[in-house]
Amino acid sequence: MGRIWVWGTGGPHLLMEKRYIDLWEADAGTEEQELYYKTGEVDGEYIIEMALGDGSCIVVAEEGPSTWVSDENGDGGILVVSIYEEKGFNEEEFVEKIRKIPNNEYLETKIEYKVCDRELYLFPACDLKPGFSEPYNKVNLIPGVYKIKIIENYELVNGSFILFKFVRL
Repeated sequence: MGRIWVWGTGGPHLLMEKRYIDLWEADAGTEEQELYYKTGEVDGEYIIEMALGDGSCIVVAEEGPSTWVSDENGDGGILVVSIYEEKGFNEEEFVEKIRKIPNNEYLETKIEYKVCDRELYLFPACDLKPGFSEPYNKVNLIPGVYKIKIIENYELVNGSFILFKFVRL
Protein backbone atom coordinates (compact mmCIF):
# COMPACT_ATOMS: atom_id res chain seq x y z
CA MET A 1 0.00 0.00 0.00
CA GLY A 2 2.96 2.34 0.57
CA ARG A 3 1.49 4.40 3.40
CA ILE A 4 3.94 6.99 4.80
CA TRP A 5 4.64 6.65 8.52
CA VAL A 6 5.74 9.90 10.17
CA TRP A 7 8.53 9.78 12.74
CA GLY A 8 11.10 12.20 14.10
CA THR A 9 14.06 12.56 16.37
CA GLY A 10 12.02 13.80 19.32
CA GLY A 11 8.87 15.52 20.40
CA PRO A 12 5.22 15.10 19.48
CA HIS A 13 3.62 15.09 16.04
CA LEU A 14 1.48 17.89 14.61
CA LEU A 15 -1.53 18.01 12.33
CA MET A 16 -1.49 21.53 10.89
CA GLU A 17 -3.33 23.39 8.16
CA LYS A 18 -1.17 24.56 5.25
CA ARG A 19 -1.81 28.23 6.10
CA TYR A 20 0.14 27.88 9.37
CA ILE A 21 3.28 26.22 7.97
CA ASP A 22 5.08 29.56 7.44
CA LEU A 23 4.28 30.58 11.03
CA TRP A 24 5.71 27.27 12.32
CA GLU A 25 8.82 27.59 10.14
CA ALA A 26 9.44 31.21 11.26
CA ASP A 27 9.21 30.19 14.94
CA ALA A 28 11.46 27.16 14.41
CA GLY A 29 14.14 29.49 13.06
CA THR A 30 14.28 31.50 16.29
CA GLU A 31 16.37 30.75 19.35
CA GLU A 32 13.28 30.74 21.61
CA GLN A 33 11.19 28.33 19.52
CA GLU A 34 8.12 29.21 21.59
CA LEU A 35 5.69 27.14 19.51
CA TYR A 36 7.86 24.03 19.64
CA TYR A 37 8.16 24.25 23.42
CA LYS A 38 4.39 24.78 23.69
CA THR A 39 3.88 21.36 22.09
CA GLY A 40 5.49 19.86 25.20
CA GLU A 41 2.54 21.07 27.29
CA VAL A 42 0.45 18.03 26.39
CA ASP A 43 0.85 16.87 30.04
CA GLY A 44 -0.84 13.51 30.42
CA GLU A 45 -3.11 13.86 27.40
CA TYR A 46 -2.78 11.84 24.22
CA ILE A 47 -3.93 14.73 22.05
CA ILE A 48 -4.55 18.47 22.46
CA GLU A 49 -5.57 21.42 20.36
CA MET A 50 -2.92 24.18 20.48
CA ALA A 51 -3.59 27.82 19.55
CA LEU A 52 -1.67 28.87 16.45
CA GLY A 53 -2.08 32.20 14.66
CA ASP A 54 -5.81 32.91 14.31
CA GLY A 55 -6.66 29.20 14.63
CA SER A 56 -5.12 26.04 16.01
CA CYS A 57 -3.31 22.80 15.25
CA ILE A 58 -3.49 19.32 16.73
CA VAL A 59 -0.63 18.02 18.89
CA VAL A 60 -0.30 14.26 19.34
CA ALA A 61 1.79 13.48 22.43
CA GLU A 62 2.91 9.99 21.53
CA GLU A 63 6.25 9.91 19.72
CA GLY A 64 5.72 6.59 17.95
CA PRO A 65 5.33 6.48 14.17
CA SER A 66 2.03 7.95 13.00
CA THR A 67 0.05 7.99 9.77
CA TRP A 68 -3.27 9.15 8.36
CA VAL A 69 -6.02 6.87 7.04
CA SER A 70 -8.70 8.79 5.14
CA ASP A 71 -12.34 7.84 5.34
CA GLU A 72 -13.51 6.28 2.13
CA ASN A 73 -15.79 9.29 1.48
CA GLY A 74 -13.04 11.85 2.27
CA ASP A 75 -14.79 13.82 4.99
CA GLY A 76 -12.86 12.46 7.96
CA GLY A 77 -10.23 9.95 8.85
CA ILE A 78 -8.14 8.25 11.48
CA LEU A 79 -4.81 9.45 12.78
CA VAL A 80 -2.96 6.28 13.77
CA VAL A 81 -0.08 6.13 16.26
CA SER A 82 1.87 2.88 16.37
CA ILE A 83 2.89 1.64 19.81
CA TYR A 84 4.52 -1.44 18.28
CA GLU A 85 4.33 -3.62 15.20
CA GLU A 86 5.74 -7.12 14.87
CA LYS A 87 6.81 -9.13 11.88
CA GLY A 88 3.80 -10.12 9.83
CA PHE A 89 1.93 -6.83 10.26
CA ASN A 90 -0.30 -6.43 7.20
CA GLU A 91 -1.03 -2.77 6.58
CA GLU A 92 -3.85 -3.32 4.07
CA GLU A 93 -5.76 -5.63 6.44
CA PHE A 94 -5.15 -3.17 9.29
CA VAL A 95 -6.59 -0.23 7.31
CA GLU A 96 -9.61 -2.31 6.30
CA LYS A 97 -10.25 -3.29 9.95
CA ILE A 98 -9.95 0.19 11.45
CA ARG A 99 -12.21 1.75 8.82
CA LYS A 100 -14.95 -0.68 9.96
CA ILE A 101 -14.79 0.22 13.68
CA PRO A 102 -18.13 1.81 14.65
CA ASN A 103 -18.02 5.37 16.06
CA ASN A 104 -19.56 4.19 19.35
CA GLU A 105 -16.42 2.13 20.10
CA TYR A 106 -14.37 5.34 20.28
CA LEU A 107 -14.26 7.49 23.43
CA GLU A 108 -14.81 11.26 23.42
CA THR A 109 -11.80 13.61 23.71
CA LYS A 110 -13.84 16.85 24.04
CA ILE A 111 -11.87 18.31 21.13
CA GLU A 112 -13.77 19.85 18.24
CA TYR A 113 -11.23 20.94 15.65
CA LYS A 114 -12.15 23.56 13.05
CA VAL A 115 -10.58 23.01 9.63
CA CYS A 116 -10.59 25.92 7.16
CA ASP A 117 -8.01 24.71 4.62
CA ARG A 118 -8.56 21.55 2.67
CA GLU A 119 -4.82 20.78 2.89
CA LEU A 120 -3.20 19.78 6.21
CA TYR A 121 0.12 18.21 7.12
CA LEU A 122 1.01 15.54 9.67
CA PHE A 123 4.68 15.94 10.63
CA PRO A 124 7.00 15.74 13.65
CA ALA A 125 7.26 18.91 15.74
CA CYS A 126 11.05 18.61 15.65
CA ASP A 127 11.02 19.38 11.91
CA LEU A 128 11.35 22.91 10.53
CA LYS A 129 8.44 22.30 8.16
CA PRO A 130 6.82 19.26 6.53
CA GLY A 131 9.44 17.33 4.59
CA PHE A 132 12.41 19.45 5.63
CA SER A 133 14.27 16.51 7.13
CA GLU A 134 11.67 13.97 8.31
CA PRO A 135 8.81 12.04 6.62
CA TYR A 136 5.37 13.69 6.57
CA ASN A 137 1.82 13.06 5.36
CA LYS A 138 -0.33 15.41 3.32
CA VAL A 139 -3.91 15.14 4.61
CA ASN A 140 -7.02 16.34 2.78
CA LEU A 141 -10.11 17.17 4.83
CA ILE A 142 -13.28 18.94 3.78
CA PRO A 143 -13.44 22.28 5.69
CA GLY A 144 -15.69 22.06 8.72
CA VAL A 145 -15.65 21.10 12.38
CA TYR A 146 -14.40 17.65 13.39
CA LYS A 147 -15.02 15.89 16.67
CA ILE A 148 -11.95 13.88 17.66
CA LYS A 149 -12.56 10.50 19.28
CA ILE A 150 -10.03 7.96 20.58
CA ILE A 151 -9.35 4.28 21.07
CA GLU A 152 -6.42 4.29 23.48
CA ASN A 153 -5.26 0.75 22.85
CA TYR A 154 -6.26 -1.00 19.65
CA GLU A 155 -4.61 -4.43 19.84
CA LEU A 156 -3.90 -6.83 17.04
CA VAL A 157 -1.99 -10.12 17.19
CA ASN A 158 1.03 -8.35 15.72
CA GLY A 159 0.67 -4.73 16.80
CA SER A 160 -0.78 -2.14 19.14
CA PHE A 161 -2.03 1.33 18.17
CA ILE A 162 -3.74 4.49 19.38
CA LEU A 163 -6.51 5.58 17.02
CA PHE A 164 -7.82 9.17 16.78
CA LYS A 165 -10.95 9.38 14.64
CA PHE A 166 -11.89 12.70 13.07
CA VAL A 167 -15.68 12.79 12.62
CA ARG A 168 -17.13 15.71 10.65
CA LEU A 169 -20.04 17.37 12.45
